Amino acid sequence: MKNKLHKLLSNYKMTMILLILWTLTGIADEIARDFLYAEEETNLFWSGVEMLQDYKLFSGLLWFFFLAALGCWLSETLFENNRKRKLLVILSCACLSGVFAFLRCSDIMGEDSVRITEWIAGYVIVMLALIVLFSYRKTKLSFSEFAGGVFTNEMVVAFLSVLIFIGGLLFFATLEVLFEGDFDYGYLSTVYLFCFSVLAGCVWALNDAEKEMHPAILFSLWYILPVIAMGIMAAGYLYVFKMLFLREVPSNEVFTTMTALFAVCFPVWIMSSTFQKEGTYHRFLSLFPWLFLPLLVLQVYSLGIRIGEYGLTEQRYLGVMLILFEAVAIFMCKFMSSHTERLLYVVIALTVIAVYAPFINMTSLSRLNPNYGDTAAAMETTESDMPEKKWETIHGCQMVGELDTAGFGSMNMLNEAGDYETYKYDNTTCLEVDFSHFRFAKRQTGETIEVDLSGLYEDAVKYKKENPNPDKDKETAYLKKENRYAFADGSELYINHFEISWIIVTEDGREEWKIRDTNIGGILLEK
Repeated sequence: MKNKLHKLLSNYKMTMILLILWTLTGIADEIARDFLYAEEETNLFWSGVEMLQDYKLFSGLLWFFFLAALGCWLSETLFENNRKRKLLVILSCACLSGVFAFLRCSDIMGEDSVRITEWIAGYVIVMLALIVLFSYRKTKLSFSEFAGGVFTNEMVVAFLSVLIFIGGLLFFATLEVLFEGDFDYGYLSTVYLFCFSVLAGCVWALNDAEKEMHPAILFSLWYILPVIAMGIMAAGYLYVFKMLFLREVPSNEVFTTMTALFAVCFPVWIMSSTFQKEGTYHRFLSLFPWLFLPLLVLQVYSLGIRIGEYGLTEQRYLGVMLILFEAVAIFMCKFMSSHTERLLYVVIALTVIAVYAPFINMTSLSRLNPNYGDTAAAMETTESDMPEKKWETIHGCQMVGELDTAGFGSMNMLNEAGDYETYKYDNTTCLEVDFSHFRFAKRQTGETIEVDLSGLYEDAVKYKKENPNPDKDKETAYLKKENRYAFADGSELYINHFEISWIIVTEDGREEWKIRDTNIGGILLEK
């Protein structure tokens, strides 16, 4: 085991270094956010940290280290013994990662900034598919055996990662109790440690799939997981029978439900197919992929209704690609079972077409839809039969810089109490927020205070209606004019972060603004 670990660290040295840098950068960012507005913020160090945050340095580094780590992972998988080629691929991926990170954290793309997210997502999917493909090619296993081995390793990774996560939470909870302090940055840093353990564990999982499986693992792949998958499939068919009996086909729910069934059940068949033997059970198991065909037809029907009624959007385009992948996967697993690894080529091809192909990518084709708008992506997340729907968000971020604390005895960071009533509006969870009696909680003590923010909220709504696509800095500057509240006892409250997302529905010519999410913070100076 020790030799395997040493070999892994040696072969994937740059990948591990970049993952460690990504983790340390994330932790540094969380610590900076937690201490930025403490009393020490007046010194030169914290002023410098604030300036770095304003220039989005941490965010840019996080994106760069993560994307560059993927490039190194691929390069070190491909060229273990060819240092020149390995270095060439690493440098190429590092340059591309730097471009992606810069574009993601700058406003250079303007209203087309959503395309950057699509490009990065496409890059990640393609890189992961290539990493899996070339990791498989280094083995002497069939793809089903390789998938089973990776699955076994991933169970170990998940167990260890959860232990690390729980240990981190308990550690900082103990510190809070012993020192009566606030360690929010500690909990968030634990999340980064958890992510690091998962990513590093995935590197190991893909490179140690050839070991002999324990009989218990073989039994689970042979019997337990297929039986669970068949039970899930049976539940899916019961859902279909219910719709047919009631003669109600909710197109949104159908596509999501059937997609989830495929995502859960199909990998089980891939992993268990190698271990199938003769017998009634295994002959039935070999028919497993065909059970998806009726559900695939239902997916086509439900998605076709949405496209026919409301046109094509990015999400519906991806739905079409997913249906194509499912159809190809079923065909290949029945008629090309010895070459199921070629599904990875299908993933890469569909991703490149959907994200990068000129004129036929998801954004280009979606913009041919006459109803397409800048908020089309948000519309899909809560899609309904309403004639018009969109989301709007106002970004009032970091509205307080350096504060003059002379004459004040204490300064407290405030978080919104968040004890809102929720309700369903057109299958979307919305919040009942009373801004006239808005409640904050002191971060250190949990003590609550109440303030009237109705004026600030009304100004935010008015500004958003008058400026549909403003610059975030202009939003912040506008809201900053109304962010100070003075109380009779001499204390002062500054709203430092005021971000609200709305779902806006127009029906019968009447527009309704429903609050979907809030992120509001403040600073309280007390005598």
